[in-house]
Amino acid sequence: MVLSAIDERGNIIPAKAAIKQKNYRCRQCDATLRLRGGHRRQLHFYHLSLNHNCPACNKSEQHMAVQQYLMEKLPFNESALEWQRPEIGRIADVAWIHQSLVFEVQCSHMSVQELQERNHDWQSIGFEVIWILHDMRYNKKMLHPIEETLQGKTFYYTNIDANGFGSVYDQYELCEGRYRRILVQKTIEEFTPQKTATNFVPSLVKKRIEEHCPIFTDDIAGRCLNDKSFARQLIEAENKLLKVLKRRQRHRWLTRSLERAKEEYMGVFCHFLERACRH
Repeated sequence: MVLSAIDERGNIIPAKAAIKQKNYRCRQCDATLRLRGGHRRQLHFYHLSLNHNCPACNKSEQHMAVQQYLMEKLPFNESALEWQRPEIGRIADVAWIHQSLVFEVQCSHMSVQELQERNHDWQSIGFEVIWILHDMRYNKKMLHPIEETLQGKTFYYTNIDANGFGSVYDQYELCEGRYRRILVQKTIEEFTPQKTATNFVPSLVKKRIEEHCPIFTDDIAGRCLNDKSFARQLIEAENKLLKVLKRRQRHRWLTRSLERAKEEYMGVFCHFLERACRH
């Protein structure tokens, strides 16, 4: 399912402006597309012949709903849906061209290598990638390798369903190994670039700033920069959780030490017991 296609004149046509029963071409695999959808389903193009090798063919309705949500939040004259850059062979789900930002929606499994390759390709032409990970696959009890790779970067989660209900949200968490401990979640109502400063902010927010990641006034980093009381509360919560995690770590270390000592003691005891029995 895709939201834009090429007409017979070679123009890029969004699904909202297309005509049913008319043939269009896929921008990725050049196959024939048709329009469908309406009152109950979002308008979109579909492949007349299923092609599993085409990335566009595998997009879910949730994926397209998130794309539309982002387009509604960004300035109309500065953003583009399914924005193609032939020089790197990539099509962005949504691009905020004036801010040199690309939003990539991910609802299914993806390897870390693919994520890094996409980031590298867009960065090679001066664009930063903001990943939007869907709750269908991500934000579970244990970190996905993709989430581990993105730690300290600007990325968000979404729970938007096929009908467009839901939101995009930021999340501040600490991790104990691969287990997450969520401190706060913040819905992003609008995307407005935020000026940054590194004083008096929680550690992960500071890392985003130091990595020169995009920050918006409505995400957690932006709120910390604009609201000192919120930043203070988050720092206090972070410190409390860090103390708990350190106590747990010490307790596990002590438990393991006692278990090793017990094993060594039992080994020595069994050795002497065996010698005593021989005599």
